[in-house]
Amino acid sequence: MKAIVMEVNDKNIIIMKSNGEFAKIRTNKEFKVGDEIDSSLFEKHLILSNLFNTSKVMIMRITSVAAALILIFGMAYGAYSYNVPYSYISIDINSSIEIIVNRYDRIIGLEGIDDDGKIIAGGLSSYKHTLFNKGIQDIINSAVQEGYINKEKDNTVFMTLSSKDHNKMDQLDKILETTVSEQIQSTGVNAELYIEKVSVEKHMEAEKLGISPGKLVIIEKLKEKEPEAEIRNYAEATVNEIMNNMKDSTKEEIFRNRMKKDTDAPENKNTEGKNTKDENNDNSMKDNKSEVKNNKNESKGNKREANNKEANNKK
Repeated sequence: MKAIVMEVNDKNIIIMKSNGEFAKIRTNKEFKVGDEIDSSLFEKHLILSNLFNTSKVMIMRITSVAAALILIFGMAYGAYSYNVPYSYISIDINSSIEIIVNRYDRIIGLEGIDDDGKIIAGGLSSYKHTLFNKGIQDIINSAVQEGYINKEKDNTVFMTLSSKDHNKMDQLDKILETTVSEQIQSTGVNAELYIEKVSVEKHMEAEKLGISPGKLVIIEKLKEKEPEAEIRNYAEATVNEIMNNMKDSTKEEIFRNRMKKDTDAPENKNTEGKNTKDENNDNSMKDNKSEVKNNKNESKGNKREANNKEANNKK
């Protein structure tokens, strides 16, 4: 087999064999590009060719395997992280429901905490993998249809939110308030909305007690006002019943009703007071002016009377 010298270095040359394969050989002989050499020479000195080709093939194989492993591990991590609970949302009406959300804000689990909650959860078959706010809209609608939220009564929707990421919890809180308040208004029911942020540990504690995190939060805050209150005394009561039995002053002091849009009230009140004050000042000024005018007229009358009297005396 013949070969042609394609490149010459200090101690190595690169040749192209008659079959089109390239090889690198070490030799002390002097060659120049274009020389034709016999197979006996390059077969004898072919000490780098196999290594060169083998290394090239090995690198390609290692690269391919590494790329495949990265892809496999990436897909595995994505699948794992998708199915890992990241945030928890509990909804207490006359029923209690819990939504489990992944880090991508998708629902991966929904379950009823009490019997009524299980009825609502059982009727929501297409919740999985939907965005959590869409799932909550469906829950509110279902609660209205099943009568758990009644248009003829005052209702309470109490929600708790917990997440492994505090920043994430703040984001979810804003989305929850907007979503639920708009959904309540669209259904035409009269309801108070409360949303409390709690730790994941508090969520797990409620789970061990067999009650919703919302109920646990309400009872604990009640105990701050009423130290004699016991969890077991409220275990069978619904959140709606507990909140309805609570004094309005206590309720407003402990929780914030998200359905109340009263941020502009102080400003309006101040403006109204200012307008009233200005109006009173204007009336007072008008009265003072009238009084001054009357005094002035009275003074002129007295002066005219004195002049007339003096004229009569001269006569």
